[in-house]
Amino acid sequence: MQRRLRGSEVDTVVALYQAGQSLRELAAELGIHHRTVAAHLDQRGVPRRVNRRKMTLKGRPRGNQKL
Repeated sequence: MQRRLRGSEVDTVVALYQAGQSLRELAAELGIHHRTVAAHLDQRGVPRRVNRRKMTLKGRPRGNQKL
């Protein structure tokens, strides 16, 4: 079953995202897909945070290796 968010719910999503919650956290709370959360944020003009994953030592070249 498809679930539609009311305007007040989208307002809450925007506020919680701006307060630091992730797309996936919000999606889980609301029972919707994280891409749906992203779409609502985009429609409201909310800039999205960049998700930079930290590289492990395994993924980094060593000092004596050529790139």
